[in-house]
Amino acid sequence: MSISSFIHMTIGSDLVHLGAHIFAALVKGLLAIGLLYIGLSKRKTFKTPLILLVIVLTCMFYEDVIWILRILRTVWHIALDYKIYLVLMRLAWVMTTIRFQALAHLVTGLTSRGFKANRLVYILGAPLTIIYAYFLFFGPMHSTLSQRGAYMQTRNLESFLMPWITLYSIICILIPLFLSIRRMPRHNFPRLVKKQLFSLVGFYIIPYAVLECVQNAIHFMLMGPIPNYIDNGISGLFAIISTLALYICTKRIFHLRFLNVKKNVSPSGYRLEFVRQFRHVLDRLGQALHYLELNLVTRTFFSESFRLQERTTSLCVDPHALPESSNLTEQSYDQLLANRKMQTFYESEHRKLGLSKASILIRDEIEFDHFYNPIKSSQESINLLDELHADVLIPIIHKQRTIGIIVIDHNARPNKFFDGHERDEMILFAGYMAKIIGALEKNNIVELMRKEKDARDQLAIRCQEIEHYRESLLSFIGERDQRRIGIIIYRYKKFTFENKEARELIDIDPNLHKNDIIAIALNAVTQQVEQYQAPVQKLISQSNSEKLHIKGICSMDKKSVILIIHRPEAIELVQKNMSRLRNPADWNHALYLETTHAGRMINATIPGSCQVMLTFKIDLFKASFGSGVILLDVPSQDTQTVLNLLQQISVGQELHNITITPPDSETDQALAIFGGHPLIYAHNNKDPLLSTLRAGSILFIDQVHNLTASAQQHLLEFLEYGYFCPLRSDRKIMSDVKIICSTHADLKELVKQKKFNARLHQRLDESVVRLQSFPKLPIEAQHNIMNHIVEQLLTETAPNRLFSLDDVEMQKILDRHPTSLKEVQSLILKTIALKTDNPDLLDQQRINEQLGLNNPDILLAARLGKHALKDPKLMNTLWSTLRSQTKIAKLLGVNRSSVNRRCKEYSLQ
Repeated sequence: MSISSFIHMTIGSDLVHLGAHIFAALVKGLLAIGLLYIGLSKRKTFKTPLILLVIVLTCMFYEDVIWILRILRTVWHIALDYKIYLVLMRLAWVMTTIRFQALAHLVTGLTSRGFKANRLVYILGAPLTIIYAYFLFFGPMHSTLSQRGAYMQTRNLESFLMPWITLYSIICILIPLFLSIRRMPRHNFPRLVKKQLFSLVGFYIIPYAVLECVQNAIHFMLMGPIPNYIDNGISGLFAIISTLALYICTKRIFHLRFLNVKKNVSPSGYRLEFVRQFRHVLDRLGQALHYLELNLVTRTFFSESFRLQERTTSLCVDPHALPESSNLTEQSYDQLLANRKMQTFYESEHRKLGLSKASILIRDEIEFDHFYNPIKSSQESINLLDELHADVLIPIIHKQRTIGIIVIDHNARPNKFFDGHERDEMILFAGYMAKIIGALEKNNIVELMRKEKDARDQLAIRCQEIEHYRESLLSFIGERDQRRIGIIIYRYKKFTFENKEARELIDIDPNLHKNDIIAIALNAVTQQVEQYQAPVQKLISQSNSEKLHIKGICSMDKKSVILIIHRPEAIELVQKNMSRLRNPADWNHALYLETTHAGRMINATIPGSCQVMLTFKIDLFKASFGSGVILLDVPSQDTQTVLNLLQQISVGQELHNITITPPDSETDQALAIFGGHPLIYAHNNKDPLLSTLRAGSILFIDQVHNLTASAQQHLLEFLEYGYFCPLRSDRKIMSDVKIICSTHADLKELVKQKKFNARLHQRLDESVVRLQSFPKLPIEAQHNIMNHIVEQLLTETAPNRLFSLDDVEMQKILDRHPTSLKEVQSLILKTIALKTDNPDLLDQQRINEQLGLNNPDILLAARLGKHALKDPKLMNTLWSTLRSQTKIAKLLGVNRSSVNRRCKEYSLQ
């Protein structure tokens, strides 16, 4: 098949030619009708360019209709008088000149304020209009096509002008267009106008001019009659191409607010990245506490969501709308610049007119409106944007008051306009920002977060207090349900059990085990009754840490002593310590020390019952409640014992120790606690302890004064708000780890020297647990502690004969200047071992140290001795910790066979 045959069958066929012009006519007609509807329905539409554009589309539509009539008349022989057809055809030529003049007016009007008429367009287009109007009304009228063809072969004005009409019409457009473009750099034209003009020129005028020139060039090259199928193919193809170019051009310029059809630039599509970014930024806004965080969140969000250049967005907030904690004494350059912009905004005339009416100011849209409809308010908006050197100004309005602005710098996104979707997204962000700043204005967020943290701590404290209260009540209720009173008669230096309850309360024979603590207490009571012939009461602790109340009275014949033994009631336990309490309001905690498991562990681990030690025990007991911070001010040798004790009686699940060494900058220890920014601290690939430790665990920070200033601030934020930020980062991480600190430095002096955070010191000083070193205690307290240690050793070791420390031996121990309770206990043990000639006591101490008896449960088992074999839970703890029956037997001071029998009974393998 030849090329001519292919063209004749495809694009050169009459049917394709007809379809092409019908398609072109429909598109242009629909566009014209749509523009008329827009012009009638929207008041703010620019009327002059709308009329010009409708004229252009109507003329083009008429030209396509004439082509359709020509095809129908020549191919399908539709009856139509040739004279009428000739008039319609000459009218099409007149409308062609009108179309080019309207298009020239439209192009030149885009670059002039108010679409002013261009005289050059009239001058260039007037000759063609006059000539074709002359031919329309005074030209020869032919009756047939053959007469018309013979006339056109002659030399006449119409045949001469026909080939040059299109070229001249294009010149009528290009000359004014060139002059308008040349004039644009000398004026401040809006970017939207420039973009519209270039779209109109690049997507319609130039392609149309090229098509017309190519079409005429083909006619000139063929130099003679053109075959009908070639003429049809050229006409149909160019009609489709020009129509598509017109549609694309119209779509592009209408997206750019052409004729003010839309209030904003049309969006290019749905932006899913904004939804993702906004979902994450809400959490960061909710956690922001001061201006720097808000500014950083705003800058990052706008840069990522709207694809702006770096550091081209700034948040400017009224300084009076922020709490004092947000106003930094040393302001950065960004903050100073933001304050200057905010001051410029407040001094502007536009604000006085009420910026709250305008939800956002976008330079391109305001300049576009002002270019064609200059008014005072738009000029003031442009002046304000010029003063701020901004492209976008977003007011932040809270309660009818502008409390801040978000400024996007000029040329932050030079090659793209801000569309309607982005406008709504910015307004949405500003609305949330107004709520955050409004809350910060009254310091609500800071206070709420601090109050929430305090409420959680208080709730945890109250829950634990309730548990201890219930445990204390249950202990008395259980005893009252089976109230037992034992009677023992002491006569002729012999104790006689008078009832079964006495045997149950006292599980030893005081006549045989005279060195037992119960026997010693019974002898002491009877001796005092016999000596003074008056009732005597005594409260003692058994080897299993349970209390017994012993009351001795003289018999009627005064030859014997009646001993009444029973479990003490609450009032009796409180009365014992009431006189030693510094604060009488702590009577409930004194009761918990005597009746709860946690209190018995403290009494078993911390020796002494004097006022100093009772206060220390109560402070330690109260500090174990909740998840608040604790500052330990105890001798260094006793620190680990106190830590392990707190781990067992508090909600802690895990204990982690870390010592802070004197740093030059952020140390590895601070990075281990808080972590750091992954880009700045690339070498630190470990997660921070505050995030890896389980909820309720204990983190012990030794020598806390060695933390850097930034690390101290991070620690203070965690203690106040319950979250921490990695070093050099603003990311907030929630944590529920209990912090315990210690230091040997004088924090008050460091605060005076500005080497320690004053607010952090105040926070730590509110929950300090303090115990002076042993030499600084009163002499009465020292003796009380030493006697209590002796009683504990007596209960644990049960030596062959009764022993005690006299004043000389105590003084020798004091002359050694022990600094801690652990050291005092070690010296007393050595003294007793020498005095009783029992080196096994020292061996037992070494065994205890080897076993690491810092665990309060194991210490309690050591205190209970053989009685610990009766407690399945305690035996399970011993087995899981020691994993050796021999070690358990040495710890409890019993035979290995007894331990083996209990292990089989409790299925401990």
